[in-house]
Amino acid sequence: MGLGNHEQILGHPIAGASWEGFVIESLSAAALYGSHLNFYRSAAGPKPIYS
Repeated sequence: MGLGNHEQILGHPIAGASWEGFVIESLSAAALYGSHLNFYRSAAGPKPIYS
């Protein structure tokens, strides 16, 4: 991957995707019973929908 330091790791696109996944999983775990979590995909990538 050619990552030589901490800034390069944090600037890599996979770091953002990993963080987004963590946030979505955390929100899902904290949601009230009966809450529903969905996703849709746009040209910019997946987007969560909370209801």
